Order: sequence, then structure tokens, then C-alpha cells
Amino acid sequence: MTPTLTLTTGEGGSVSLLFSDGSRVLIRAGSEARLKQAHQQVMNRVNLGELILSKGSLESQITPMAHSGGRFEYRTPAAVAVVRGTDFRVSAQNCES
Repeated sequence: MTPTLTLTTGEGGSVSLLFSDGSRVLIRAGSEARLKQAHQQVMNRVNLGELILSKGSLESQITPMAHSGGRFEYRTPAAVAVVRGTDFRVSAQNCES
């Protein structure tokens, strides 16, 4: 996978991402997300990725990585969330000033 991948879903579509550890991310209809990195290992710590959600919503099932220190990071215009192994939902409203 490329270091940066932009995914846009239409009103009737969705995209499901499956990672090598079994983690899954479902980007729901009407969303725009950018996957900044898919996998990086530094000093024996795994960072599965960083997903930037500009608008819409997503659901994820991240495989626990108790000993690796691995994580998945979500960013929206309003917040940052770090997940280390859980089912998780994120949404972002398209707000322009």
C-alpha cells in the first residue's frame, strides 16, 4: 500500500480495509478518509497506521497488541483518538467556516 492513500465513498458505497494482523476498518457511505501510513515498525513498536477522517464515519475492529505497543491513530478536524485493540467508531461532520 502506498504511504498516503485517499479514499472517498459515495452515498451508497463503503470501503473495507483488512490489515495483516486481522484488524479491519470500514469506511462508511459519504465519507472521505486518508490513510497516512499502513505499517511502520520503530524500536520494536508497531504503529499500524494513521487514518485522517475529513467527513463521514467509520467503524473499526483493531486486533489487540498487548506486548508490541502497537496502535492505530484516528484524526478528525476536531479530535485525535488512539486505539490499541478494540471495536471503535469515529465520525466527522463536514463543517466549513
